[in-house]
Amino acid sequence: MTEGNGCVNDNTRSHAVPALQVLLSERLGLSRDAVADRVAMVMSGGTEGALSPHSTVLSTRAARYAPAGGAALALGIAHTRAFLPEELGRMAQVDATAAAVRQAIRGALIDDPANVHFVQVKCPLLTADRMAEAQRRGATRFTG
Repeated sequence: MTEGNGCVNDNTRSHAVPALQVLLSERLGLSRDAVADRVAMVMSGGTEGALSPHSTVLSTRAARYAPAGGAALALGIAHTRAFLPEELGRMAQVDATAAAVRQAIRGALIDDPANVHFVQVKCPLLTADRMAEAQRRGATRFTG
């Protein structure tokens, strides 16, 4: 959890993410950039007032088969490519995200979509810098 409102002014994220990347890079023997590509850092903000800082880590491991004997927790992870600012909120993002969700479902060895009960999507922010970059290229953004 991070203190803040979950938007671009959530300054604790700029401290928490690099700290976690350093920790994970040391533990996993990867560069910080490789950690950023491999690990989704999903921060839950909006905690003005009382805060109990904590980390919840969910991970995957290779599985060759689904567990026998009924339902079990399954976790699938997928990444999309980085989107241009003008693609956010448009069909390029929708289509790529839908494909990533399908990939994560396959990775979790779930064969029936009715067994998917939660999908967490981490989305890029449309920051002032990214909007200015798109404007310099003459691209229009969806801001509705």
